[in-house]
Amino acid sequence: MSTASINGCCLTTFSATAQKSLKRLALRPSVFATLESSSSSTSLPRLIRDQPVFAAPSPLITPILREDMAKDSYEEAIAALEKLLSEKEELGPVAAAKIDQITAELQTPDSKTFDPVERIKNGFIKFKRETYETSPALFGELAKGQSPKYMVFACADSRVCPSVVLGFGPGEAFTIRNIANMVPQYDKLKYSGVGAAVEYAVLHLKVEHIVVIGHSACGGIKGLMSIPEDGSTSTDFIEDWVKICLPARNKVKAEHGGATFAEQCTHCEKEAVNVSLGNLLTYPFVRDGLVKKTLALKGGYYDFVKGSFELWGLEFGLSASLSVRDVATILHWKLY
Repeated sequence: MSTASINGCCLTTFSATAQKSLKRLALRPSVFATLESSSSSTSLPRLIRDQPVFAAPSPLITPILREDMAKDSYEEAIAALEKLLSEKEELGPVAAAKIDQITAELQTPDSKTFDPVERIKNGFIKFKRETYETSPALFGELAKGQSPKYMVFACADSRVCPSVVLGFGPGEAFTIRNIANMVPQYDKLKYSGVGAAVEYAVLHLKVEHIVVIGHSACGGIKGLMSIPEDGSTSTDFIEDWVKICLPARNKVKAEHGGATFAEQCTHCEKEAVNVSLGNLLTYPFVRDGLVKKTLALKGGYYDFVKGSFELWGLEFGLSASLSVRDVATILHWKLY
């Protein structure tokens, strides 16, 4: 038996003999110390184990795999087809097609044998061969620094990577991804990570466009629309974060109260983009860029179900002294 501490709990694993009787892993709160003996009860406790556990216990039965197993089955299948082809020449096209099919099936990754490390390695190898090594001038310039034209706020959803959807290459877009592609109001004490990103993009990188992109079937927006009317929450972070766009939810419920929940979510996915664009106006350096015409704000919406993309701009007619209340008036919000 061995024991290790993980996040305030004691994780105990058992040998194969012990597993026959216990057949379980014990995960329980505990004190991670034991006394040497009754005679040394006054001494400080000794840690049972002070090194991290990096993997679960090995399975009791380890499958035996031969590297040549797949190769053998493939070669046997091809040999059988070649034999058939030699006996019946008229089956040539059919056999050729079958060979292509078998080859394609063997080259298709099997989810049961998915190797995350190999996937990352192969992904980088593909990038290096097809992108990095074929664009030495581009990466030579990027080695000196970056000067992207765009700052993009996009959702962290794995289906909506903006570089894939919009074809941004290396160095083109300074991208921030979070739950539901939201931009909070200017606040030095809360959500300062977003504030730092906006400040860096506008004042140091001198981006010319800030684009906030929403998308279809957004889980963050669904969560926003599902928050009880009393404002109670059931998560540690998610609901507090998506409340950034409560004005969008309130507007949708007021204007589309008779719509289905799915329809309301679609309306809110777009309206939340406008709320984030409005929140950007609370950053003084963003307002300054808009007034000087060196910066523009744009909203976007990607529908990956239909395969469509919308883009719009907002013109506010700003003055440098615009306040948060002025922004709320422009966008017809209610301040609470």
